[in-house]
Amino acid sequence: MQPTIKPTAVDWAKLAVIIDCEGNIHINKKGRPANYQLQVNVGMKDFIMLEWCLARFGGSIYKNTGRRDLRGPKYAPAKRWRIQSQEASDILARCLNEYIIKRKQAEIAIQFWNVYSKRIGSRVSETVRMKSEELRLELRALTKRGPRSGIAPEHK
Repeated sequence: MQPTIKPTAVDWAKLAVIIDCEGNIHINKKGRPANYQLQVNVGMKDFIMLEWCLARFGGSIYKNTGRRDLRGPKYAPAKRWRIQSQEASDILARCLNEYIIKRKQAEIAIQFWNVYSKRIGSRVSETVRMKSEELRLELRALTKRGPRSGIAPEHK
C-alpha cells in the first residue's frame, strides 16, 4: 500500500525509534537458486502504531500466525507492519543517523540491497548471489539470540 500522509521530519525520527525498539531487519532467502528479499518488520499488539506506520510509510499489515499466537485466548492478538525491498532500503537509509541499536543492521541491509538490486531482471549472477548470502549471514549473526559479545563487561 502506498502512504496516504506525507511524513514529517519528526515522523521519520519516530519511525527510527519504532524500528530500533520494536522492529527487526531481515533478509529472507527462498528457493534454489536462492532469491533474496529485504524486509523491515514491526510487530506489536497496539494496532494504532502499525496503522500510523502504514499511513505515513506504506507497506502492509499482517496478522501474526506463528506459535506465539497459538498460546491461547488469554494472549492478545499481534500484528506486524512490513515494508520490503527498495522501500525498506530507502526507509533504513533515511533513518540511519537516528538508530542507536540497529544502526549496524541497517548498514548491512542497505549494503545488501545495493548489491542485490543490481541483478538483471530475475537473473542473479553468482557474484551477486555470493555477496548477498555473505551479507545475509552477517546480518543474521547480529540478530542471533543469546549472549552478545558486544556487551560491555560491566553490563554482563
